[in-house]
Amino acid sequence: MSSESIPISNSQFVGSVGSQSLTPNGRDEIAHVLFLDVVGFTKLRPAKQRSVLGKLQDIVRSTEDFCAARREEQLIALPTGDGMALVFLTTIDGSGPAIACAEKAAEAIAQYNDTVPEDSQIKVRMGIHSGNVVRVSDVNDRPNVAGEGINTAQRVMDCGDIGHILLSDLSFRLLPAMPDRADHCLSLGKVKVKHDQEVSLYSLFHHGIGNQETPQKVVWEVNQSSIIKEGMAAMQRDQRKRKLLWAAALGLVLFLAVFIVWATQPVPAPPTLAVLPFTPGSQKNSSKAISKGLTEQFIRSFKYLTTITPQPLSTVRSALSQPSSGQVPSPISPLEAGKKLHARYVLTGTAESHNNDANLENLTDVNPNFTVDVHAELYDTDAGVRVWNKEYMSLPFDKLIDLQGALVKEVTDKIGARMRDGEDVDINELYTKKASAHWYYMLGRFWSTERPNAGSQRQGEDIAHKAILSYEEAIKIDQKYALAYAGLADMYVSMSGTSMDPTEAKNKAVQAAKEAQNCGENLAEVNASIGTEKWWLERDFSTARIAFLLAIGQNQEFSDSHKRYSSCLAALGRVEEAEDHIQRALAIEPESGIIQFTSGQNYFFAHNYRQAITQLQKVISNNPNMSGAHRFLAMAFEQKNMNEEALDQLKKVAGKCEEDWDCFSTRGNILAHMKRSDEALKIAQSLEKLRELEQQKKENKSYVSAYNIAVIYAEIPTKEENALRWLDTAIFEFDPRVTWLKVDPRFAELKKTKESEFNQRLQAAGLLP
Repeated sequence: MSSESIPISNSQFVGSVGSQSLTPNGRDEIAHVLFLDVVGFTKLRPAKQRSVLGKLQDIVRSTEDFCAARREEQLIALPTGDGMALVFLTTIDGSGPAIACAEKAAEAIAQYNDTVPEDSQIKVRMGIHSGNVVRVSDVNDRPNVAGEGINTAQRVMDCGDIGHILLSDLSFRLLPAMPDRADHCLSLGKVKVKHDQEVSLYSLFHHGIGNQETPQKVVWEVNQSSIIKEGMAAMQRDQRKRKLLWAAALGLVLFLAVFIVWATQPVPAPPTLAVLPFTPGSQKNSSKAISKGLTEQFIRSFKYLTTITPQPLSTVRSALSQPSSGQVPSPISPLEAGKKLHARYVLTGTAESHNNDANLENLTDVNPNFTVDVHAELYDTDAGVRVWNKEYMSLPFDKLIDLQGALVKEVTDKIGARMRDGEDVDINELYTKKASAHWYYMLGRFWSTERPNAGSQRQGEDIAHKAILSYEEAIKIDQKYALAYAGLADMYVSMSGTSMDPTEAKNKAVQAAKEAQNCGENLAEVNASIGTEKWWLERDFSTARIAFLLAIGQNQEFSDSHKRYSSCLAALGRVEEAEDHIQRALAIEPESGIIQFTSGQNYFFAHNYRQAITQLQKVISNNPNMSGAHRFLAMAFEQKNMNEEALDQLKKVAGKCEEDWDCFSTRGNILAHMKRSDEALKIAQSLEKLRELEQQKKENKSYVSAYNIAVIYAEIPTKEENALRWLDTAIFEFDPRVTWLKVDPRFAELKKTKESEFNQRLQAAGLLP
């Protein structure tokens, strides 16, 4: 029987939205695979096999989701002899189309079975998994797929009995918000499948669909523990019958107990380590760049290459200062910092560059042929002493990469931990071995972290330009440098809709994220960048969620993945999940100002204004210059009808509001909310004029947000059409603020008065199914 292969559109893990070009063979892409087979198929007579399989194919082909995916060229259907595999490559609604297809097929099969004798009934089991597949051609040169996604889907299905619809953990996590199936999914726990792979399973059943019974494979695994318990009980009964041997039995039991206690002693937890920021030996920017780069590289290396989980850097920074009698915090010693961080060991040091800072401005011809001095120290907080130190004087910069690897191994040995996968792990395999690329990446990281400290928007744009050029030069030298691609993608994401046109930023971020993924680094930083680009710029929430889940799986202690994912979930209105992930981020980095701010922002979009006000006030008390926190606090006050407090809050950042058009727009929206429509209208018209002026510029353009104009008109009576028109522009231009549209309370009146038109915009933005 020939396979039915349906060409599909490009829905790669990283790719441009709306592309209709076919994905080339051999490239990974995310798929939601529905595997079906007929139970007992080989026992049927050949005529029955043809009849049953033909009817099953007819039923599946008639389901709405099969037809829709086929029509959109987002499906590959493959025969498997006794069933079929349906590979859905849709980027919208997660695993929803595959699950809906399974439900409709199960419903139609049940109806068909009611009309035919038992020996003609279709007895099917189904398994669904979301994962990577690779497009290949089979021996007949027909489209096919291979990879983890389809293999695991089959193993999920193999765990089921007749009627079961089983989901893997990842497919369950990617259930669409509507319809809500979570309450219809029963967790079956982890089950071992082929090659001792463990799969977390869920059984879907409702309204006569699915099988409520626990699969026999799951029951068998549960019974193993019961058999063991029964064996122990039988042994105890046998011991009671042999009272004459009680002494020997007791001795044996005691021996076994001692042996078991000894044998089951938990493996000691790896020693805890805090890497304190290496201190620059001078105020030169090149020394700052090297000390920062060394610190980040050490933390990343300990995390990925050893059994040690170092403390997050922002948590470490917060422990390095303590309140003093005055207003300025006083520094504390490494031993004191270690105790505050509950870390047994503390690594710290200094770094000094003998490079001239003038070389940093020549961004396309940086000379890394200079020397550095590095001093490293390791402290044992329990013993209260320094236990190791090394000094490397006048070290050529191109030897710095080797130094990092040697130092990580030496410290790991010193504290009694171990390298992963044996002692031959090469630290350089994760990063670059090219000195010039390494130096450019350090400069990119330095400039990107300097940007928030800029005194003005124009200064911030100049610094961002330096960061981008640095990353680009690093990539020119080493085209497999995943971290440089991820840093470049993050810069374009951060500039989108402010100092860069959103469409231009999106296209460049997509390309950088794609290259980061293709480098195959499997780093949490890379997947977090991909998730952010997909969610914030492309509004491809399904692929974004997969990327964030991969990042979290690769490094659960990487707080940035949880923070970014929480924002994505908040934009979708998934309040409880967003709160769960932002709390995880805060548990990792409780003192992080940006994570605390994200928590307040999430509360605002969850319409929990009281909590938002409390959280944002806390943020501002610790970070008085964070203009975004002032802006969202003003917006929360507005929703509580505390309008004067809202305006007063914006006045506290009045200087920045003059060039921060998000702040300017917020003032216009608040004035419109206060029925001061004339003043609000003037601000909206001013933003429209600014858009015209910026678009006339040939260089150094800034983006004036169409969304920010729409949010003012949305509050002005009789200006609803203006608001809708500017929303259309924002959606077309990929204004990243559109990701908030579904949950932004400032559009509540517009949604109420123009519900149908508003929902059309949500649909166009990919925010409704």
